[in-house]
Amino acid sequence: MSSIRPCFRRLLQTLPTAPPLRLVVTGKTAPSLRVEIPPTRLDVNCVSTVENAAALLGESAMRMASGALHDTCNVAEGTPAAMIFVPCRDGISHNVAEYASPDDLAAGASVLLHAMLARAGIA
Repeated sequence: MSSIRPCFRRLLQTLPTAPPLRLVVTGKTAPSLRVEIPPTRLDVNCVSTVENAAALLGESAMRMASGALHDTCNVAEGTPAAMIFVPCRDGISHNVAEYASPDDLAAGASVLLHAMLARAGIA
């Protein structure tokens, strides 16, 4: 089990005590299993740096939990991490119908660049 990513290892460890898995069928998508695992805590300093970069650029920012198992859940266990989300049309994400405007994508990329420069002590 040592080759399993840490967040998935946590998932496997909680399965015996977790509530039964649920089969979820939504619209035309294939059935999927849903499992609840505890959220991964992101680095407070990284999150603040992203918020500060957004404020500097005049972009809005809000803290939110993500239900997706991003690579960040693995990275955050060994290194400081944060995530940047941009608005998607109709709130749809992680779906083939997901669409983010070029302007929103550029704003997210700019926030990322400024946050990285600040963390590096260059900004």
